[in-house]
Amino acid sequence: MSRSIIPTSPRLPQPVGPISSAVADLLTTGVGASLNMAHPDPFDRDRQLAWFMLNGLSYRGWRDVDDDMEWHPLAVEWRRNLEEWFMEHAHDQVWLDGLAVAEAIEGALAPDETPGVAAWLAEHGRRDHLADAIAMRMPYQMIEADPHTFAVPRLDGEVKRAICDVQAGEYGVGHEFSHAELYARAASALGVDESDVLDRLPGVAFATVNFITACGLRRSWRHIVVGQLTLFEMDSVAPNRFMVEACDRIGVADEVRRFFHVHVLADAEHEQMMEDAVVKRLCVDDPDCAADVTFGIAAQRWIDRAIARHAVGAWERGRSALAELPVPAAA
Repeated sequence: MSRSIIPTSPRLPQPVGPISSAVADLLTTGVGASLNMAHPDPFDRDRQLAWFMLNGLSYRGWRDVDDDMEWHPLAVEWRRNLEEWFMEHAHDQVWLDGLAVAEAIEGALAPDETPGVAAWLAEHGRRDHLADAIAMRMPYQMIEADPHTFAVPRLDGEVKRAICDVQAGEYGVGHEFSHAELYARAASALGVDESDVLDRLPGVAFATVNFITACGLRRSWRHIVVGQLTLFEMDSVAPNRFMVEACDRIGVADEVRRFFHVHVLADAEHEQMMEDAVVKRLCVDDPDCAADVTFGIAAQRWIDRAIARHAVGAWERGRSALAELPVPAAA
């Protein structure tokens, strides 16, 4: 049996501002005070990183951080405050006005004035751009499927069975590797290292995993994560096919191409599962959940567009989509 190359507990990322510094101090010392989470930018790097650090306690944990910190009262309070700060922004930005689920999906899949990351890479990308794109996926892909699993016990019926079927594929049941392990191998082949990358990611790169985690862990938001996953699966095949094209044009290791190609194959089936369970059944049988499902779809599309604007905008200006590492202070 192959051994996973995903480390159990990575080190804490370097703080980038007062909020992430306060979180790092709390997690390492157990001491903290009240914080003001308000900020006009929903993708503020300091707050998104701080939120990611708190959420990480529920997954692989952090090296040299006590696992019991997951339920430290102040960690829970800050986590909840950051969730509500972001969700308030999301509700302000996402326009629904009675939109049906099928209409929300159609709108989310429609072309946008900003090219998607995958489409841009297929036509213009270089190896360094591809490495950037792999790096920006890291917060979610290293724990791919885990955030959605939190929602499973909060669901029932056909949608629960469908998500379990999807998750089995994501976890590599019956296959050599899980999708997270395939991602780790692809990242390694491109020289993308977690211990470096987490210190360089923009705030928007943490938004997807933070959003899914918040919705998966709250029963009252469970149908939001169902909508988010529906979009994930229904908007996967074409972008991953573009990524395969980019890999073939650029010329990269087989491990990189395999990661994207596996998603083309697997998500063609997952797309149909989620459409049948959510669009054709759940929202018809339980119309009260439709607004949350629709919001999950639209909010993830809002995040995806923000990621594309950031990454493609940086590349077209001749820059990396990642931040520079801080220069160590002179001794």
